[in-house]
Amino acid sequence: MIWRYMELPQFLMLLEEQSIYFALKSELPDRWEFAIPHKMELSIASHFGSSASGSVMSLFSEYPKSIAISCWHENTSESIAMWSLYTHEGPGVAIQTSIQRLMASLSEVPQDIFIGRVRYEDHDSTSEEILPRSKVTPIRNVLQKRKCLNMSEKSEHFCTYIHRFHMIWCPAKVGVLRIQ
Repeated sequence: MIWRYMELPQFLMLLEEQSIYFALKSELPDRWEFAIPHKMELSIASHFGSSASGSVMSLFSEYPKSIAISCWHENTSESIAMWSLYTHEGPGVAIQTSIQRLMASLSEVPQDIFIGRVRYEDHDSTSEEILPRSKVTPIRNVLQKRKCLNMSEKSEHFCTYIHRFHMIWCPAKVGVLRIQ
């Protein structure tokens, strides 16, 4: 199951507009959101050479400004951490659905939408690992967060199975909800 937690006013707007709000990069509270990790910088330099790596880095830095996202949390049950992170002081709502239902609801939207799992990576790593060329993409960079933000106690063992999703681009209608 995936969950989207929000404050009551956001939920009421969702009902009125019949769409999910997608945030711009400038609206996200984490100043490190979409930061380019050391491993990605090394990989860009390795695959594109020093003469082109500056332009590619610029592309990776600018790309997040052209998208909007909606974050979801994957879990079998509700999360106290997510309630407190997204509902602050007032009453809140959690929408519960499946990835399949969400994808089906988004199929009616004319714009391109991408749903992908977020990877939690160690941005402080000094590893000299170079990613394969096929993984050096702006979208891969958007779908990563700093490891310290992972809410899962199993993050050490399941680094490829992540508990958060980003949807890129457009609003849509989604199913079941729980009110706190």
